[in-house]
Amino acid sequence: MKARLKILYVESDQAIRDSIEKFIQLMLHVTIVGIKSDDEAIQYLQNNDDVNLIITEMHSQDVNGMKIIDFLRENSLDIPLIITDEFEEGEELSQALEDIVSILVPKPFNIQKLVHTIEESLFLKSS
Repeated sequence: MKARLKILYVESDQAIRDSIEKFIQLMLHVTIVGIKSDDEAIQYLQNNDDVNLIITEMHSQDVNGMKIIDFLRENSLDIPLIITDEFEEGEELSQALEDIVSILVPKPFNIQKLVHTIEESLFLKSS
Protein backbone atom coordinates (compact mmCIF):
# COMPACT_ATOMS: atom_id res chain seq x y z
CA MET A 1 0.00 0.00 0.00
CA LYS A 2 1.40 3.37 -1.02
CA ALA A 3 1.98 5.81 1.84
CA ARG A 4 -0.17 8.90 1.84
CA LEU A 5 1.67 12.15 1.05
CA LYS A 6 2.21 14.40 4.05
CA ILE A 7 2.28 18.20 4.06
CA LEU A 8 3.51 20.26 6.99
CA TYR A 9 1.55 23.52 7.07
CA VAL A 10 2.96 26.29 9.30
CA GLU A 11 0.49 29.13 9.84
CA SER A 12 0.15 31.23 12.99
CA ASP A 13 -3.54 32.10 12.49
CA GLN A 14 -5.67 29.21 13.80
CA ALA A 15 -8.75 30.03 11.70
CA ILE A 16 -6.74 30.26 8.47
CA ARG A 17 -4.77 27.13 9.34
CA ASP A 18 -7.92 25.11 10.04
CA SER A 19 -9.76 26.17 6.89
CA ILE A 20 -6.76 25.68 4.57
CA GLU A 21 -6.02 22.27 6.13
CA LYS A 22 -9.58 21.07 5.54
CA PHE A 23 -9.67 22.37 1.97
CA ILE A 24 -6.31 20.85 0.99
CA GLN A 25 -7.25 17.48 2.53
CA LEU A 26 -10.54 17.51 0.66
CA MET A 27 -9.03 18.52 -2.68
CA LEU A 28 -5.79 16.50 -2.65
CA HIS A 29 -6.46 13.56 -0.30
CA VAL A 30 -3.17 14.08 1.54
CA THR A 31 -2.30 14.10 5.20
CA ILE A 32 -1.76 17.66 6.37
CA VAL A 33 -0.22 18.52 9.72
CA GLY A 34 -1.03 22.04 10.85
CA ILE A 35 1.46 23.75 13.12
CA LYS A 36 1.37 27.27 14.55
CA SER A 37 5.06 28.17 15.02
CA ASP A 38 8.52 27.72 13.54
CA ASP A 39 9.79 26.04 16.73
CA GLU A 40 6.98 23.46 16.60
CA ALA A 41 7.69 22.88 12.90
CA ILE A 42 11.37 22.24 13.54
CA GLN A 43 10.55 19.90 16.43
CA TYR A 44 8.11 18.02 14.18
CA LEU A 45 10.73 17.70 11.42
CA GLN A 46 13.29 16.41 13.93
CA ASN A 47 10.92 13.62 14.95
CA ASN A 48 9.32 12.76 11.60
CA ASP A 49 11.06 11.93 8.34
CA ASP A 50 7.96 11.45 6.20
CA VAL A 51 7.14 15.06 5.26
CA ASN A 52 6.82 15.51 1.48
CA LEU A 53 6.17 19.27 1.38
CA ILE A 54 6.30 22.26 3.72
CA ILE A 55 4.06 25.32 3.41
CA THR A 56 5.05 28.17 5.70
CA GLU A 57 4.67 31.85 6.29
CA MET A 58 7.85 33.89 6.11
CA HIS A 59 7.04 36.48 8.80
CA SER A 60 4.40 36.53 11.52
CA GLN A 61 4.22 36.77 15.28
CA ASP A 62 4.95 33.04 15.74
CA VAL A 63 6.62 32.09 12.48
CA ASN A 64 10.01 33.06 11.11
CA GLY A 65 10.33 31.16 7.85
CA MET A 66 14.09 31.71 7.84
CA LYS A 67 14.41 29.47 10.91
CA ILE A 68 12.71 26.66 9.00
CA ILE A 69 14.80 27.30 5.89
CA ASP A 70 17.99 27.34 7.97
CA PHE A 71 16.97 24.04 9.60
CA LEU A 72 16.39 22.43 6.20
CA ARG A 73 19.73 23.73 4.95
CA GLU A 74 21.71 22.70 8.05
CA ASN A 75 20.25 19.18 7.96
CA SER A 76 20.46 18.76 4.17
CA LEU A 77 16.75 18.03 3.95
CA ASP A 78 15.43 17.99 0.41
CA ILE A 79 11.82 18.91 1.10
CA PRO A 80 10.01 21.24 -1.31
CA LEU A 81 9.02 24.50 0.35
CA ILE A 82 6.15 26.84 -0.45
CA ILE A 83 6.39 30.23 1.23
CA THR A 84 3.17 32.20 1.72
CA ASP A 85 3.43 35.80 2.84
CA GLU A 86 3.14 39.41 1.84
CA PHE A 87 6.47 39.71 0.05
CA GLU A 88 8.86 42.57 -0.23
CA GLU A 89 11.89 42.08 -2.39
CA GLY A 90 14.97 41.99 -0.27
CA GLU A 91 18.18 40.32 0.70
CA GLU A 92 16.58 37.95 3.20
CA LEU A 93 14.27 36.50 0.57
CA SER A 94 17.10 36.16 -1.94
CA GLN A 95 19.21 34.42 0.69
CA ALA A 96 16.33 32.06 1.52
CA LEU A 97 15.95 31.00 -2.09
CA GLU A 98 19.64 30.63 -2.75
CA ASP A 99 19.89 26.86 -2.30
CA ILE A 100 16.45 25.75 -1.17
CA VAL A 101 13.90 25.00 -3.89
CA SER A 102 11.05 27.32 -2.98
CA ILE A 103 7.89 28.61 -4.49
CA LEU A 104 6.49 31.94 -3.42
CA VAL A 105 2.72 32.35 -3.06
CA PRO A 106 1.85 35.93 -2.10
CA LYS A 107 -0.87 36.57 0.49
CA PRO A 108 -3.69 36.96 0.13
CA PHE A 109 -3.73 33.93 -2.13
CA ASN A 110 -6.37 32.16 -4.17
CA ILE A 111 -6.91 28.72 -2.62
CA GLN A 112 -7.25 27.09 -6.05
CA LYS A 113 -3.86 28.52 -7.04
CA LEU A 114 -2.33 27.20 -3.81
CA VAL A 115 -3.74 23.72 -4.49
CA HIS A 116 -2.31 23.85 -8.04
CA THR A 117 1.08 24.95 -6.67
CA ILE A 118 1.02 22.08 -4.15
CA GLU A 119 0.23 19.58 -6.92
CA GLU A 120 3.11 20.93 -9.02
CA SER A 121 5.52 20.78 -6.08
CA LEU A 122 4.61 17.21 -5.19
CA PHE A 123 4.79 16.14 -8.86
CA LEU A 124 8.23 17.74 -9.31
CA LYS A 125 9.47 16.02 -6.14
CA SER A 126 8.25 12.60 -7.27
CA SER A 127 9.64 12.84 -10.82
